[in-house]
Amino acid sequence: MSGNSTLKNIVKVSLSNLCIVISGVFVGFLIPKVLGVEEYGYYKIFTLYATYIGIFSFGISEGVYLKYSGIEYSRLNKQKIRCFTKLIFYIQIAVLAVIILFSLFFLNGEYKYIFIALSIYLVELNMTAYYQYVAQMTLRFNDYSMRNIVKSMLTVVSVVLMVCIYYINSKQLLSYKWYLTFVLIISTVLYVLYLRKFCDITFGNAEKGTIFTYEIKEVIRIGMPFLIASMCSTLILNIDRQFVSIYFDTKTYGVYSFAYNMLSLVTVCTSAISTVIYPVLKKTSECKIKEIYPSLVSYMVCFIFLSLNAYFPLSIFVKWFLPQYTYSLEIFRIVFPGLAFSSVISVVMQNYYKLMNKNHLFFFKNVLVLGISIAANFIAYYWFKTPEAISYASVVTLIIYYLLAESYFRNKFAVKWHKNFLYCICMTAGFYIISRLNNLYVSFLLYLTIYLLSLFIFHRGVVKKVIYILFRKIKRL
Repeated sequence: MSGNSTLKNIVKVSLSNLCIVISGVFVGFLIPKVLGVEEYGYYKIFTLYATYIGIFSFGISEGVYLKYSGIEYSRLNKQKIRCFTKLIFYIQIAVLAVIILFSLFFLNGEYKYIFIALSIYLVELNMTAYYQYVAQMTLRFNDYSMRNIVKSMLTVVSVVLMVCIYYINSKQLLSYKWYLTFVLIISTVLYVLYLRKFCDITFGNAEKGTIFTYEIKEVIRIGMPFLIASMCSTLILNIDRQFVSIYFDTKTYGVYSFAYNMLSLVTVCTSAISTVIYPVLKKTSECKIKEIYPSLVSYMVCFIFLSLNAYFPLSIFVKWFLPQYTYSLEIFRIVFPGLAFSSVISVVMQNYYKLMNKNHLFFFKNVLVLGISIAANFIAYYWFKTPEAISYASVVTLIIYYLLAESYFRNKFAVKWHKNFLYCICMTAGFYIISRLNNLYVSFLLYLTIYLLSLFIFHRGVVKKVIYILFRKIKRL
C-alpha cells in the first residue's frame, strides 16, 4: 500500500475518532453532572466489566483478523467467512443465556441489573467487534469510520436527551439505568447497520465439513493467544480500577473512574493509528518494519507528552463545572504520564508482536506483568489504603511492562531504546514536579517550555521530519 493511501486511511479513521472525542466530551463531562457521583459509579462498574466481555469471542474474531488481514473484501471466500459469522453469533447467544440465568439466581440489587444489561451488550458488542475486524482486515476504513461517526452522533443525542430530562426534573440527579438504556439502544443500532453492510458474509449458505472444522481450529489456534494476551493487557490497564471497585465504596470508584474518563479523550486519538497500522505493516517488508520501529515509538511518546498539557486547562474546567469530582484530578495527574508507556505498548509493540508472529511470547510477558500488577496494587492497598497509592503502583507496573515488552525488539532489531525510555522518564518526572505547583497557569507555561526544550534535546530529528512533511503537504496545496 502506498504512503498516500496509508495517510488517507489514518486521516479517515482520525476524523471519525475526532467525532468520538467530541461525543466523549459530552459523555465525559455531562453524564457525571446529571447522574451524580454514586450513580455514575454504577455506570462505570458496567463499563469496567464490559471491557472483559471480548473474551467470549474465544479468539475467533481475532483469528479471522490475523489470518485474512490484507485480503481485499471481494476476494474473501464468503461461504467460509459466513460460517465464522454464524459460529460466533451462536456462541454469543449461549453466553447471554448463561449470564442471565446466573444473574437471576445468584446476584442481587444493582449488580443483577448491571450483569443482565452486560449479557445483552455482550452480543451486540462482540458481533460489532467481529464486523469491525472484517472492515479493518480488508482495509475498508470508510465503513469503519462511518460507523464511528454514527455512534458519535447517537451518543451526543442520547446525552442531550439525558440533560433535557435532568432539567425537566428540576435538576434532580438521574439513575444510571436511564443512560445504560441509551447505551444498549445505540449498540443495537450499530449492530443492525453492520448486519446490513455485511449481509453477504452473514446470511446464506456456509461452508461445512471436515475441512472447515480444521479451519475453525486453525483460526482459534491463531486468535486465542492474541485474544488472551489482549485481555491480559486490558486487565493490566484496569487492575487499579478493579481494586478500587472492590475495596472502596461506589462513590470513591465513581470519582476514580472519572479520571480515566478524561484520559480516554487522549486514547481515542491514539487508537486511530492502532486501527490502521497492522494491515498496513503486514504489507511492508521486514527490513522496512525494522527501520521504522524506533520512529513509531518516538512519534507516539512525543504526542502523548504533548497531550499532557491538557491536564492544566482540564483541571480548571473540572473545578468550575464538576466540583464534586475535584478529587479525581489528583488521580488524573498520577496516571496521565503512564499513558506514554501504555500507548507505545498497545499501538506499536502489540502490532509488532503480531507481525512477527510472536503472539505466544507476548501472551507470556503479559501474564508475567499481570502477576506483577496484582502484587503491586495489593501491596499499595495493604500499606497505604489510598486510591493514590494504587494509581502510583499502576504507573510503576506500566514502566516494567514497557521494558519487558521492548526486550524482544532490543534483541531482534538491535534498536537504540535508551533515548526514548530516558525521554519518557524525564518527562514523567518533570510533569509530576510541575503539576504540584499551585498556580495552574504558571504550571502550564512551564511544562510547555520544558516539553519544547526536551524535543530539541531528544527528538530534534522527529521534529525536523514532521515539519518537512507538513511543508511538502502545504506546498502541494
